[in-house]
Amino acid sequence: MRRIHTDGKYIFAEAHKATGDRALYDLVEDNFAIYDVVVDSFIASVDYQDDAPQRWMPDSRFDRIVVDPRRAFGRPIEIVSGAPVEALFDAWRSERGNAARVAAFYGTDTIGVDQAVRFTLGVSAPLPLAA
Repeated sequence: MRRIHTDGKYIFAEAHKATGDRALYDLVEDNFAIYDVVVDSFIASVDYQDDAPQRWMPDSRFDRIVVDPRRAFGRPIEIVSGAPVEALFDAWRSERGNAARVAAFYGTDTIGVDQAVRFTLGVSAPLPLAA
């Protein structure tokens, strides 16, 4: 099977039955899932080229954070700078929340830093600005 999908908890492989129906086989739970029910939750977040996955957006709330197996050893990165999310987060903490200084150092903007921090913390709410 060439297409593997994940929703962050389960790993699915696309399967085609003899009838031509599309289904997703859960590799972890050893069970089939109904394609139409789960497709919107994660397939749209994986970019494919010639049936090969290229990159994945693990959380649709943070469109600047992607996982690309060819970059940063498959760790989540901020797409503009290419910096690993954990590096941006650590720098943000070291700079006491000064996203502008971190952005300047890593060659991105404060939106990218903000998304990396919120992704790491798992929160959607805006972060307080540095004093």
